[in-house]
Amino acid sequence: MQIRLLTTLELILNRSHNDYEHEAFVDNFSDDHLVCDCFDTILQDGATELSYCDMMALSDISAVLNVSIQSYCPPIQGAYFLSEPLAKLVRGRGV
Repeated sequence: MQIRLLTTLELILNRSHNDYEHEAFVDNFSDDHLVCDCFDTILQDGATELSYCDMMALSDISAVLNVSIQSYCPPIQGAYFLSEPLAKLVRGRGV
């Protein structure tokens, strides 16, 4: 629960790293194949226990814990568009 709370605070306090509609958006991924939810959805999911976590939230968890996180999605047909964007080393703000 503490990690979820700290991640939610990270989301709120560093909106420019999490909201692709923000005028000063910082793209931590630089990957056109990666589609992230809108900020309000990421924030709501981040604050809700047992909810979905997307790549943007993984970046915030990485920043909170100050560690890199290796995400993994098993290879599937059409991997270039489906599994490869989800299998990467995620480094949050300042990591």
